[in-house]
Amino acid sequence: MQSQRATALVALSIFCSLTGRATSAGAATFQPSTGIVSLTPDATAFGFESDAELAQFSPIKRADLYTLKTAPLDAVVAEGEGIEGKNALRVGSAGGGLLFKDEAAFAKLAGRRVQVRFWAKAEGRAPTAEIVYRPTGKDPPLDGTTIPVASVRAIPTGRETSDGWVEYGIGPIDAQVLGRPIYGLFIVPEARVMEETKFAAEASERGGFLLDALEILPAEGTPQADVVCTDADVDATCGPVGACFAGKCVAGEALYGTPLSLAQRKEVVARALFILEKHQGDASAVARLPTYKAALDALVNETSSRRFYAGMIAALHTLRNMHTSSGRFPGATSLNPDVTYQTAGAPGACFGLVTRDVLGGGTGFAVFDTEKTSDLRRGDVLKTVDGQEAVAWVRAAFSKYSISTPGQTETDDAWAALAIGDLVTAHAATFTVDRCTDATCATHTEVTVKTGDRARAAAQSGAFASFVYTIPCDGRLSRIGELGSGPPEAELFSSLPKDATGTVRVQFDGFSNPGFPPDAEKAFPVDTPKYLVDARLGHGGKTVNMNAMVNMLIPKGTKPILMLLDRGNLAAVDDATLGCVGKDGFACLFSGADVVTADGTGVASRTSAKMAWLNGASVSANDIVPFVLKGRANTRIFSAVQTAGAFGGISFVGSVVPGRTMDSIQYEDGRAGADVASARVGSTVSGRGVAADVVVTQKLSDLLQGKDTAILAAQAWLAQVP
Repeated sequence: MQSQRATALVALSIFCSLTGRATSAGAATFQPSTGIVSLTPDATAFGFESDAELAQFSPIKRADLYTLKTAPLDAVVAEGEGIEGKNALRVGSAGGGLLFKDEAAFAKLAGRRVQVRFWAKAEGRAPTAEIVYRPTGKDPPLDGTTIPVASVRAIPTGRETSDGWVEYGIGPIDAQVLGRPIYGLFIVPEARVMEETKFAAEASERGGFLLDALEILPAEGTPQADVVCTDADVDATCGPVGACFAGKCVAGEALYGTPLSLAQRKEVVARALFILEKHQGDASAVARLPTYKAALDALVNETSSRRFYAGMIAALHTLRNMHTSSGRFPGATSLNPDVTYQTAGAPGACFGLVTRDVLGGGTGFAVFDTEKTSDLRRGDVLKTVDGQEAVAWVRAAFSKYSISTPGQTETDDAWAALAIGDLVTAHAATFTVDRCTDATCATHTEVTVKTGDRARAAAQSGAFASFVYTIPCDGRLSRIGELGSGPPEAELFSSLPKDATGTVRVQFDGFSNPGFPPDAEKAFPVDTPKYLVDARLGHGGKTVNMNAMVNMLIPKGTKPILMLLDRGNLAAVDDATLGCVGKDGFACLFSGADVVTADGTGVASRTSAKMAWLNGASVSANDIVPFVLKGRANTRIFSAVQTAGAFGGISFVGSVVPGRTMDSIQYEDGRAGADVASARVGSTVSGRGVAADVVVTQKLSDLLQGKDTAILAAQAWLAQVP
């Protein structure tokens, strides 16, 4: 049956919701002149003409997608509202959604390619729809302890009507991934960014959407063959459409989402360039935009989902800014190509950057910490990954799968070391290590570790979270407290009492702790002659906390000062911006500036104490504080690498790519000088990190003896007579 309503097909601009792949042959027909949709005869289709069709759906709330808790039905037939037939379904008025889990219907599509199409009209919120693949071993297969093998999110196809109906599509995708079938299709009201993350369990009830003409049907094409692959040979082995996960070819859409149409790729490229041209605050990144544009332009004709998204990341990396990142793939899924967690992963080990002083020299990556079940030992040195020399493999993989990169390539290794567990888990099958037999490494043996089978088995069983939520990696050989003993997002202080040399050792990971100022006061006791500050993992954080530490530890008048200016004030510093000194209130917010310099409130015993500061993978506020510490008397900075060089605030924006979440940019840059007058005409500083006063890399010989080279160097300097 067809509706008599008539609406016009309208085009989308790059400033509207981005459009998706054109509808494949066989999907519902749409007449632009009348706005009428007709269902495909051979599809599993729902026109929602009566309540009877709802019997095939289970009610679910967004917060319970992967727990499958029962929920009140939040869907009613909306008479006279359909784009296909007479009626539609009104979903999500109270925040609920639907799960279609007719496994028999999906089983009929086994061994084939599949696509999903539906039409929706937002009534407060647009829909979010995902196909999820069933893990083994449990029924129901999702109960809060397991996650889907893979998920693919719906994106707009590019067809919409002038009165708000939009067509969405998933695929074509394989009916099976890693041998596991499709479990079901979730359709729920979209979440806002904060609900997607911290407040998912409290998703507010702000309206839902109309749903109509839902179809699940076969698509053209051959499913991906189950073939052994490596990250280096993925094009030749898996083909342009396929991807390589843990040593086996899988359908690229399972990792990278539904491929985009030519029109959509053009829009994505145009919008990405527009955002960075108009809003990027890092002056060094702005200077690199011509290279970025050329890399983007080359992607317009790239039809492979994997190649397109990989190309977007590669283009972004030409800007070399740690605050400027590509959006993450949403949802809980085993098959995620991005470096996200910095954990021990399938190897069960955290690696660190070392100098191979007793193993032939040069730079390498060695095991710092292990889980109890790991095949590795502290001091094992990564030798090869899937047959490729290890350092080259890690650097190449980091450049492909990290969502952002620091300002200098020589700093990459510090960040890549933290990501080795994640990189190997998703993108390798086998690696080898050199294992020294003693502290001198006079002899060593090669040990082979196979992670691919374990990673794929974990993904198939839904237990992949046991890999990605393992011990966090922080780049430290020694630390205060147990590794991962506290919530990493809290970035709490740890400290040791004053030792016999008069030194207090302090450890923290950034400036986001909401209780930062009072906690810092406790961590840095007064009347202490020496501080050893271990900030080797520095996430950055809040300006108010950064300024609190500057005021606490640095005497007034210390040079240089750093002026942080947003994009609008960067070219011509307005006098009105100069009064915001050491604050974090509305004056700073609306002036678009913050002058980072000590305000003179610090206790003299703190501001004059001898201080060794350890950097590592350090960014943002962990760039800025070491920068101004450079001028503090009686201070040395110890590190193997420069900081990331991202001097400014980070802003999250909606992803330019459909089906992803949260891109980010840096909206400020810094100018430095001896005072405000010289800083306002000084050069911008982003893109160049803070260099160490003492360059120190963990020695393998020390590692084999359990000695932390950086801590030893800092203690030796602190012990020197001033």
